[in-house]
Amino acid sequence: MRLTPIIGALACLGLASAAAAGDLGGSLKDDYSAPAGHNWTGCYLGLHGGYGWGEWDGHMIYTDAKPNDGFDSSGKTIDLDGGLVGGQAGCNLQLGNFILGIEGDIAHSGIDGGKTFLPYPNGSNPPSWTFDLDVNWIATARGRIGFSTGQMLLYLTGGLAWADLESALKVHGDGHKAFGSVSDTKDGWVVGGGFEYAATENWTLKVEYQYLDFGSFGGIHKGTQFTAPACKETGCPHTTDGFDGDVTLHTVRIGANYRFGR
Repeated sequence: MRLTPIIGALACLGLASAAAAGDLGGSLKDDYSAPAGHNWTGCYLGLHGGYGWGEWDGHMIYTDAKPNDGFDSSGKTIDLDGGLVGGQAGCNLQLGNFILGIEGDIAHSGIDGGKTFLPYPNGSNPPSWTFDLDVNWIATARGRIGFSTGQMLLYLTGGLAWADLESALKVHGDGHKAFGSVSDTKDGWVVGGGFEYAATENWTLKVEYQYLDFGSFGGIHKGTQFTAPACKETGCPHTTDGFDGDVTLHTVRIGANYRFGR
């Protein structure tokens, strides 16, 4: 899993944002004043936890399928859900009642799902294909724009997203036995919104919703098959079956941030 480049990018993003916020904040402080109650300008670190759900919408693939042989290539959906926990870092700049910010987050994910299909539903004793998808981690780098009423901040957010996805295939039944997998770190996009409450000068509490789209994932699940007579004992390469589709997720997160320099 390629976490290192993303963590490095988020770290650089936070440092660059801190410098930008300081420079811009200094030049504009004479023109703007924060509403009474709380000043949102500054950089912060925080933790979050939450729940995610979504879908893997696509179709099965069989490279040996023949025209009109009954293979089911119709649309299929695999439902996903699970918890997540992680951290975030960002910086805000307050311009009157308006807040401009940038934030990056990364979370360990327990979001997963699986389903069993019949590739030849009208056949006699057809084999079954079981697909299981795991979302191992999720990361985003986003801009934020919000409106403050003092201690309360309402905001919209959007930007780039990444996820580590891994799918496993099991073929079983009617003398068939095969296993395969596919994995990739996918990039995509994210939009959402939330609200944040300033409990103290340094500590804030937040609730945030995100919609994430990672586009197409899957394809042939390469592995080992034990179906052919010559392969029943030692196995042979398996390169014919798979599932391909779009992965979309929804997440709701509750978190806390600590702002520095106050």
